[in-house]
Amino acid sequence: MRNHFNTCVLLGGYLYGNDQKHAQVHRPPERCRRWRQRGMGKGGLIAVDGHLLVLTERGTLVLSRANPEQYSVLSYASVMRGTCWTQPCSPTA
Repeated sequence: MRNHFNTCVLLGGYLYGNDQKHAQVHRPPERCRRWRQRGMGKGGLIAVDGHLLVLTERGTLVLSRANPEQYSVLSYASVMRGTCWTQPCSPTA
């Protein structure tokens, strides 16, 4: 993985992250890519309850299953304008 601004997340033995503008998942230590999805830009992602919360470079927030076999989007919404190079986070109360 060639991350730009954000680190990968390790979930269930698989490494999910952003590699040169694509969301990807790898299985360490074999380093074999399981899937790759375009459209992330230099955005970031976090793991939440077995899901991935992705904030794309263009400000789209995407909720997908953390599934090493396929990329499956559950929901998405445009939440920000401009360039977003940060990982999503939740505010604390």
